[in-house]
Amino acid sequence: GLTFRDGLSSSPGGAILNDGGTLTITSSIFDNNESTWAGSFAGGGAIANRANGTNLGNLTVTNGTFTSNKAVIGGAINNEDRCTATVGNSRLSGNLASASSNGGGGGIFSQGTLTVDTSVLSSNTATFKGGGILVWAGTATTTNLVNSELSGNTAKSGGGFSSEGSGSTVEILSSTVSGNTSNGGITHGGGGLLNYLGTLKLINSTVSGNTSINTGGGIENYG
Repeated sequence: GLTFRDGLSSSPGGAILNDGGTLTITSSIFDNNESTWAGSFAGGGAIANRANGTNLGNLTVTNGTFTSNKAVIGGAINNEDRCTATVGNSRLSGNLASASSNGGGGGIFSQGTLTVDTSVLSSNTATFKGGGILVWAGTATTTNLVNSELSGNTAKSGGGFSSEGSGSTVEILSSTVSGNTSNGGITHGGGGLLNYLGTLKLINSTVSGNTSINTGGGIENYG
């Protein structure tokens, strides 16, 4: 595997920008990378996965470790509208999304198709929404969280996970959402999960020990 450490970019992708290609990354470490880009398609402290015209980004990460990466949106990974990202057997911890409004996703931000399988997102922080993951409805936004853990993440709302918009469909299967915090300051809470206008399915999963200063210590389902 490879190690990507201390990368700094004024464009999306502190370590890697996948610009409409197909990219597979195996057994690699992403540590302390940062994207400072705050314009259109902002973020991806470690990896930004985006479309280039009709060429749609397709990202697969297996056995990855993401620590202390930073971006305005998508502290570790940013997956653009229409693109596909798959994260398996990976750990994302201590990453930061610094957007003060209209963004977040301390670990992952996605507007496209996202699958997180057998992975742990822990102790990530979003200044706004989605401490672990923020899903923002795009053209066809589908998210699957399978055999995974969201724990100890923090945001103003959706401490563990936030799904925003009527075009978003989320399924959480055989997973654990625990010890996450919504620390308030905006209208909605959801210490573990915030679902705002989208479709959320939880199957054989555990939501426990989450905290919200506002509404919905475990889950806030709005709309």
